[in-house]
Amino acid sequence: MTDGEAAVAVFGNQGGAHSLLFEAGGAREAFERILMYTDRPPDVETHELPRIFAGYPAEGGYVVQLTEPDHEARRPGMVRTTASLIPQRALMQVSLARVIEWLSAPGEAEPVSLAELGSAGAPPVAPSLARVADGLISTGAAVWTGPSFEAVVAALWELLAAEDRARLVFATAVDPNRISVPRTPDALKVIQTPERYASRWESPQASASDDWAPSAAAQALLNPEHPARALAAELFGDAPTLGRWRLLTATQDRLARLPTLDHEGTWSAPGSVDTVDR
Repeated sequence: MTDGEAAVAVFGNQGGAHSLLFEAGGAREAFERILMYTDRPPDVETHELPRIFAGYPAEGGYVVQLTEPDHEARRPGMVRTTASLIPQRALMQVSLARVIEWLSAPGEAEPVSLAELGSAGAPPVAPSLARVADGLISTGAAVWTGPSFEAVVAALWELLAAEDRARLVFATAVDPNRISVPRTPDALKVIQTPERYASRWESPQASASDDWAPSAAAQALLNPEHPARALAAELFGDAPTLGRWRLLTATQDRLARLPTLDHEGTWSAPGSVDTVDR
């Protein structure tokens, strides 16, 4: 990849087979290796979900892609995918919302400078994001049904630490055993599925219509003014990973109650502090 740029590629129909059609940015071999992940997800109907976004770590960077039906292909079910490859070192500089806008823009795909993909600040947090946040904090996974999938993932991205952005996987699937993009054992997974397949999934589920009361840990993640934020900054100096928010909120709560505790309670109150992994 060219330093300071996100590489781009287009995949689609070539002689009736899904192929790499175009690449710019000096990452052709990397794009050739992810070809299998850029086709239509198994059993997903493009008339039901005509715009399929996905993101996953691969080839030493992070891939974000948009898959759409190819109406010009003679063979039914063919798709056209535009994919970007972002250097891992740049993940905290990049706004996922900006990447999605770039991939969605009409015209020829061209590499773009990382500066143009820079974050414009966190978008408004929808109530439904709380359910996604709680699912990721508690189980490392959440399932989304209904519209606005890419908007929710883009909002989530702005809240994540660098380590969590690098292991985030978002994709579309109809079955837990048929997720078509790569993921590591420690991946944070946000999967979109059509509503009629929701019963197949055990992971916590969310939709745009949810009005979820978030846990204390999710409140701290979603609210930049939450009291646990000051403790997080003191302990870590930057955004904590998702796994630390429950410990941080428990510790902050105990510290806040110190003035009201008796002698016996005071001995036990700081217990969580020692368990927070620095």
